[in-house]
Amino acid sequence: MKKQIINVFCPYCRKLTQWNLNKWRPFCSQRCQLIDLAKWTANDRDMKK
Repeated sequence: MKKQIINVFCPYCRKLTQWNLNKWRPFCSQRCQLIDLAKWTANDRDMKK
């Protein structure tokens, strides 16, 4: 059976990336992951209610 490839948009830069093959998911790269983490730690991001 062939695995289905799932494409998602990176929450930071909105680039289309493959979920299955990406070790930084849901982000497209380590760069986007670290930028998002820095924004969270600086309290620039809030959880939506």
